[in-house]
Amino acid sequence: MLPHNIKVMVLLFAVSAGCGSSDAHLSPQIKKTRERLVLSSEPKDILGILEVREAGVPEGEFALLGRIGGVAQPWSPGEAAFIMSDPVVEVANDHVCSGDCAFCKKKKEKQPDPWAIVQFADETGNVLPIDARKLLDVEESQTVVVHGHASVDSIGNLVMSARGIYIRR
Repeated sequence: MLPHNIKVMVLLFAVSAGCGSSDAHLSPQIKKTRERLVLSSEPKDILGILEVREAGVPEGEFALLGRIGGVAQPWSPGEAAFIMSDPVVEVANDHVCSGDCAFCKKKKEKQPDPWAIVQFADETGNVLPIDARKLLDVEESQTVVVHGHASVDSIGNLVMSARGIYIRR
């Protein structure tokens, strides 16, 4: 049996080995995939999630702006996938109305879901089997622009098959 102070040191080492954004502990394959997916410059002609939902999903590839989160659990553990919400949603949630404003009238109307499922897939179309937080070095509440091809799934979710991500810092 290990003495208590050695157990604590082993535990601290194990915890610290997984912390931080250093990619020194990443495999060469993960580093290569990250370099391919993380964009160094922000794409042009960016659309918002609500804009896409209201106007219909455009044909072909485009860039979609959002903030990681907007739901209780935005991550798909073990997969390069997450949920992002339109940044307008946070503004709407912070809005306090003392009367009958145009914003609140609009809010009462049936609005499309302000979320998108973002997935990063391999060449065969399967979602990459690594947590997006580790692969892309992203975290909840970050504003990102994803570039790829969007579609609406059978239950009405906006799904972005992303080919790249720009992280606004």
